[in-house]
Amino acid sequence: MQIHGPTPSGTLRFNFSSDTQRQALLSRLEKGQPLEARVLDGVSEGRWAIRFMGHTLVAESHLPLLPGQIVQARVASLGPPLVLSLLGGSGSETASITRALQDLGILDDALNRAIVKGLVSSGRPVDLQNLHTLRDLLLGLGLPLNLEDAEALEQMVRQALFLQSRGLPVTPDTLNAYLSHLPAGALGGLLESLGDLLKSFRLPGFDRSTLQSLANRIEQTIPQTGELTGDTLKTLLETLGLDLEGRLAAWLAAGNKGLPDGLDNTLKLALLRLQARLENLDLSTLDDSGRNTLQNLQDRLGQTLRFLNTAQAEALPATGREALHLQIPLYFNEQATTADLRLFYHQEKDGSHRLDPGNLRLSLSLNLTGLGLLRIELSVANHHAVCNIRAADDEKTAFFQETADELKTALEKCGYTVSTIACRTLKERDDDGDEHPPSVGLDLRV
Repeated sequence: MQIHGPTPSGTLRFNFSSDTQRQALLSRLEKGQPLEARVLDGVSEGRWAIRFMGHTLVAESHLPLLPGQIVQARVASLGPPLVLSLLGGSGSETASITRALQDLGILDDALNRAIVKGLVSSGRPVDLQNLHTLRDLLLGLGLPLNLEDAEALEQMVRQALFLQSRGLPVTPDTLNAYLSHLPAGALGGLLESLGDLLKSFRLPGFDRSTLQSLANRIEQTIPQTGELTGDTLKTLLETLGLDLEGRLAAWLAAGNKGLPDGLDNTLKLALLRLQARLENLDLSTLDDSGRNTLQNLQDRLGQTLRFLNTAQAEALPATGREALHLQIPLYFNEQATTADLRLFYHQEKDGSHRLDPGNLRLSLSLNLTGLGLLRIELSVANHHAVCNIRAADDEKTAFFQETADELKTALEKCGYTVSTIACRTLKERDDDGDEHPPSVGLDLRV
């Protein structure tokens, strides 16, 4: 089943993570060959996850593509790099979904439309089996479905597909506990705003010192940008408590009692305990202002816990996943931001994937006050490293070029032979108005 969107003319340029992957695909291609490709998602600025002929690859293209879009293409060059030229589209997404439902011979209603759209966005085949399976699952949950609210239906479908992709059960509770994906660059600001809310929180009969202590713990959890190292990243993940359930389950399975060391100090457990205490408050003792304040805090707590749950689910291993995605909250100039880190798996000869420090590709994207948008990509093959840094404008690009020797020294201390460190300007510039970018150290060691 083909779902198409409007396609601009242009090219997709592909590089391969391994020679095995390259040979497996190129042996089936020839110059001028037509094919279809599905746009799965945007990876970073100008980079897209594209799936065709059973392979998911990262393509370089600054075309205005859309997740879920299927494009018609032709092999322009076998390279390297492999280049596909796009041939044009065949109508709008709405019309394409209508044709798909007609071809399948099923009811054209809001739920089926949401399911088709979700299947396309997640890269799954749009066929009767997948559509009926997901529809029966959602209807079987017994949740109220408002067929007039297309946005809510699409959100539910995305959440269900997200949970399935991580091997998690789809239940009313899990749908409520997880976002359908982890929004880029949001976790740092959310923790900062939660800390500010806790500091200003006033409620009769509630121990404000406990809230102040928790607010301080949130601030202490988020590292400063210049202190981002492998050790601080490890400490951060342990403190957030993303592995809370797994550690507790292993502890109880071993016949132990109480809590394992360190679990009681995790931020996630503290937020869960606070949530339970707020739910048990006597609302009759509160005036309208107090109830509004309580509702505001409960909403923010629930949102934060959902972000932590989704961050945990994003890190779960799953078949077909090409990268481990970690969202890292940071402080820069006393303001919260978030670094989005993707660690791409190395494909072995037997088809399995693993993280190999000697053969690795990572992408780090963050938006810093005074420096603007910054993207760092490190590719390592047989311990030989190539690093590309893309900054917001020419001035900041020159600033990072001046620090290239320091980065090279840090990489060499990690055991790498550095071939190239290139600094370039992002095509879409982000003017932050700061004439003198401050110094910042990033020492993320693999």
